Amino acid sequence: MLKVVGNAAWFAAFAFVVAMIAGMAIQGSLQKSPPNEYEQPTKTEQRQRQNNVVVVDHNASDENNKGKNKRQWYDNITDWLLVLFNGLLVVATIALFISAERGVDAAKRSAEAADRSAQIAENGLSKLQRAFITINRIFYLSHLGDDGTVWWSAHLDWQNSGNSPARKVRPFFTRYFEDNDIPAAYKFAVPSGRPELFVGPHAGMQSGGFGITADEFKMVREGKKFLYIWGQIDYRDIFDGTPDHVTKFLIQVKDFRGDVTKVWDDKTNVIEVLMDTPGRHNCADEDCPPE
Repeated sequence: MLKVVGNAAWFAAFAFVVAMIAGMAIQGSLQKSPPNEYEQPTKTEQRQRQNNVVVVDHNASDENNKGKNKRQWYDNITDWLLVLFNGLLVVATIALFISAERGVDAAKRSAEAADRSAQIAENGLSKLQRAFITINRIFYLSHLGDDGTVWWSAHLDWQNSGNSPARKVRPFFTRYFEDNDIPAAYKFAVPSGRPELFVGPHAGMQSGGFGITADEFKMVREGKKFLYIWGQIDYRDIFDGTPDHVTKFLIQVKDFRGDVTKVWDDKTNVIEVLMDTPGRHNCADEDCPPE
């Protein structure tokens, strides 16, 4: 549409220029050279003028009328072309204004699309490269007490599987050891004021460990006690504007293999603790429901 209007405006301008040139040509043809006032006619010319005076005046009148008609025709055509040219010029100006507005809108949309693309790229970069800490393993160490009895300490291996460091890392885990199973409304309260640590990319850290006696393991096997290990780790990544991260876990100790009344031995007494993962309090970041 804008292209058609622009072509029409150029055509009107071209027609106007052609009409002006044609009008100048007509104007020149209508003009006659004035008689020379100082040139004296001969006697023969004087007699011819006297004899044809009426004819000459009549012809001159016709010529004058024809010249006036031609000039009127030229003036009318020129006026209409001026009107047409000005009208198309106005339309072309409006079209150019609309085109400029559309250009501004297109530029805004392009800038907004570029911003969205940059934001998506930045979000994608932070999600792909950010730190992500999870549990690598839970392991137990045997200890011989002063009274000769064996007890065990639980330890947690945390692993940052991300490509960038984790900052302000605050781990915590503890146990639930009660006669009754853990209630559905149990509050997993995490203490405040935990120390803040740093974990590099693809690096790990350990935390722990609370103690478990051989008798407590036996009570769990016999179903007299319920033993859960639970905790969470809070941390931040290195990217600006990203939310805090959290990983939560809950594991139930069900049974064990080996003799927990004796210390660990790679050849004679390998202890294996059998655990299960309940369907709650095992999540990360936005997947964790509020508590």
